[in-house]
Formats: sequence, structure tokens, C-alpha cells
Amino acid sequence: MSNTAHTHNLYVIAASPSVDVVDVYAERSLLRGLCNAACVCMHRCKVLVVVFLMLCATISLSAASDEKITGHTELDFELISDFIKENNPDFDSDIARSYVAIGEIYGIRAEIAISQAILETGWFTFKHSKAVKYDHHNYCGLGVTSSNHAGCCFDCVDKGVRAHIQHLYAYATDKPLPEGEELVDPRFKYVKRACAPSIKGLSGTWAMSDAYSKKILDIYHRMLSFVNDKGSK
Repeated sequence: MSNTAHTHNLYVIAASPSVDVVDVYAERSLLRGLCNAACVCMHRCKVLVVVFLMLCATISLSAASDEKITGHTELDFELISDFIKENNPDFDSDIARSYVAIGEIYGIRAEIAISQAILETGWFTFKHSKAVKYDHHNYCGLGVTSSNHAGCCFDCVDKGVRAHIQHLYAYATDKPLPEGEELVDPRFKYVKRACAPSIKGLSGTWAMSDAYSKKILDIYHRMLSFVNDKGSK
């Protein structure tokens, strides 16, 4: 063998990596691949977590932005009265007392009913109403079809509150009146029963305005905030 050929063979041998070196290269490539895959997975997991949290927040907001009409009244009439008197010092506490007492009979939450009444009556002042006056004891606009059309009249607080509660009862449930209760709501028969089990359902049914239910909810949440603030003092 010539010297030239011998030298060439040495170059070939030197340039050829050993099996161990190849294995190291393969392991490094595998590790890089695994790291890249892990990064992709982590990124996707972060995206999924963010989407999950956004979904939870949406569900939470949705739940917080509606309330069932039926249920047990959590606030006593004195707390409700104090809340209303912040905006109307002349408010008659017997109205709140009736809402709580009659609401319990029908399983209608007094806080919800009276929040609606606050909206309908302007904090029970009736200042901006041409159709309903204070002594009509009509707390929910029953029978009012326009600003100049007189609504229903009731001869006392209890009957006016009972008519409102019965009307809400018709909207929220399809049950008959509680045993022993007399129907005083003259428009009960016109209601599509159980069409609004929650406050949101009152928009487009009780009132045509899309904002109607939101206004009631805003008043209700203000009531809760007032009670919480009062309890923390």
C-alpha cells in the first residue's frame, strides 16, 4: 500500500464518528424534541386554563345577573324599610311588613317583589306617575297600559301587596293559589303561567323594555350592599 492510500484511510477513520458519538447526537436530538413538545404542551395548557377561567367567570357573571323570583325571603322587613327610607324617608314600613308576610305564603321572595315595586313606584313616592297614585295601593303598575291610563286600585296596603305577589306568582309558577287565599289580582287570568321564573324573564313579558329586569336587579343588589354595609358597622 502506498503512503498516499494509507494517509487517506486514516482520514476516513478519523472522520467517521464512533457509535457512542452517534448515540449522544441522537439523545440530544430526542431531548430537544421532547423539550419542544413539552413547551408546546405547556403553552396549550396555559391557553386551556385561560379559556377555562374565562368560562367560569362568564358563568359566574351570568348567575350573578339573574335571580329566581320564588324562594324564601332572607331579609326582614325592617332592613328592607331602612333601605327604602334612605331614598324616601316617608316610606310606610307596614308595606315592607306585608311584602315579607304575604311573600312567605306564596313562596315569593319579598326582596325581589319589593325591588320591582321600588322601580314601578319611584321608591313608593309615585311622584312621576299620572296613572297610579299613593292611595291606590297599586305597587306594580297593574292595569297600567299607558302613562295616562289609570291602573288598578286597592282599598288597603295588604290587598295591594297581595295583588302584586299574586301577579308575580302567576309569572313565576303554574301552581294554584295557596289554600285559603282569595284572588285579588284582577289581571291574574291574563298571565301566561310560569313564563318568568326569574327576574330576567320579566323583560319582554311584564314590561317590553329589555332593560326592565336589569333595573330590578340593580335595585336588588343595592339593597344587599346596603344591608351588608349596615351589618359591618
